[in-house]
Amino acid sequence: MCIKLADINAPCKDFDLHSQWTKRIVEEFYQQGDNEAELGMQISAYMDRSKDEPRVPELQLNFIKHLVAPLYHSMASSCLVPGSWVEITEEEEEELRNGETDGLNSAKPAIMPHTHKFVSHLQKNLDSNYAVWKVRDEAYQAGLKITNGWRRSRKGGCYSRRGGGVSSGSCSCSSSCSTSKSQSKQQVRGRSW
Repeated sequence: MCIKLADINAPCKDFDLHSQWTKRIVEEFYQQGDNEAELGMQISAYMDRSKDEPRVPELQLNFIKHLVAPLYHSMASSCLVPGSWVEITEEEEEELRNGETDGLNSAKPAIMPHTHKFVSHLQKNLDSNYAVWKVRDEAYQAGLKITNGWRRSRKGGCYSRRGGGVSSGSCSCSSSCSTSKSQSKQQVRGRSW
């Protein structure tokens, strides 16, 4: 378990370092997709470079919530990661009694239940990174709802509406289109990632 957490612990690092590792993983996924395409295989999900950008916020939220956080909490409750035990406040005790804990902090310590909690900079980074990805995913989802049928032409730099679906071929706007790719991407997707 220690080796596995060491392998997947990028979300436990500060966001700058975590985001560097995330970009590397996305590139590794694309390289795998390229290799699968060259071999005539079906390209695995999220690994096709020719499709829209990966949904990194959604992927990171799921990765953190379903893989990293449970493993981290197992290790933390066994005192196998750096940190310290501190007494919980009355408010935190009430939240525990009422089951009002968020998804990432739901691990209950086996050693000192309901009197102490484990505090670690790794947990703080994990919580902070999860919050960043959650905001980015919400912005992405809101951008999809706002656009309601608007999609970027694969070959063009602007966004155009063609019967509510994705257009094929090049963009129909003139070559003097003032909508830059990066501006449109941020407006439509609601994120800069």
